[in-house]
Amino acid sequence: QGSGKSTLCRGLCTILGGEWINQDEVAASRPSRGSRRESTARAAFLQAVEDAVARKQNRYIFVDKIHTLRQHREDIIAAIKRGEAARDEAQNRVAVALLNLAHPEDEEGQSIQALPVCSRRVATRGLGHLSFVPQATAVEPVVQATASNAQALSDDEKCSFDACADLSLTLTPEELLASALKELSAAQLLQEENVYDDEEELSRAVAEAR
Repeated sequence: QGSGKSTLCRGLCTILGGEWINQDEVAASRPSRGSRRESTARAAFLQAVEDAVARKQNRYIFVDKIHTLRQHREDIIAAIKRGEAARDEAQNRVAVALLNLAHPEDEEGQSIQALPVCSRRVATRGLGHLSFVPQATAVEPVVQATASNAQALSDDEKCSFDACADLSLTLTPEELLASALKELSAAQLLQEENVYDDEEELSRAVAEAR
């Protein structure tokens, strides 16, 4: 929470097209309550990822979800593979990139510097944050719990992605969007060229993403 991942994903979708899938949006649409709501929302989210991958018209899909646990990452990869199977044989290979938002002063797997930044952002968003309501919930303990349970990516996990990059969550939204586009372009995962150089387009995308 509070890393800027949703603004980044929506910004990428605005510039590149494709489909944006957000776990909070899916969870908010579920009518059930308690543990059953959590279970059905998780299943619905993964099904949404699978369905998006299966749609052949989607050149890009932006999965907007916390991936602090290895199980989170494995679940999404599995959903992507199921979606691949539904594509035409010539199109069934889907490249997967992991963009990890982190504080540049934190060691890998740590979030000491990131915590106050993320907590402040969540509190500032107030009712705009779908994960929880900051007015009714102490923000820092929730963010701290998420960070404490985080499992750093192993080397074998990193190798399973076509691209894996750390992006600084201290950047402005426009800078973060440009940084992500540069990483994806360097990994040869974009059909578009030099989209990260258009400052006006970056600003427009961020404005629409907020």
